[in-house]
Amino acid sequence: MTRLLFAFTLPLLFAAGAAASQTRPARLATDVAYEAKGAGPDWQLAIGDRIALRLSPEGDGFVTLQYFPRTRARNAAGIRRWESRTPGGATIVIEAREQLCTLGAARYRDTVSVTTAERRLTGCGGRQLQ
Repeated sequence: MTRLLFAFTLPLLFAAGAAASQTRPARLATDVAYEAKGAGPDWQLAIGDRIALRLSPEGDGFVTLQYFPRTRARNAAGIRRWESRTPGGATIVIEAREQLCTLGAARYRDTVSVTTAERRLTGCGGRQLQ
């Protein structure tokens, strides 16, 4: 009886683990100091031990992850700006302006733009507001 119960519960445990991993985003970086996200396409950005950009698939595409060396933000005219380049020459520019930003039902402190060689993304970042 115990073997029979185990045979039925084991697949359920695996399915529950797979469902949980699909709903929780993977950790993009450690020691995260700044995060941002946007929609259309869905994207996430983390600035920590590295700069990581995750783009969700469009159509039948694949999740795209890009990593860049961490740099310090420069502040000018109320905008925090990070610029980074990989050894291979890929670039990223992140600008965060302290301006209320709404994404779905969530509100954030900053309006963010992320520019790479392939695209320009806009979204929200910084502290989530109540």
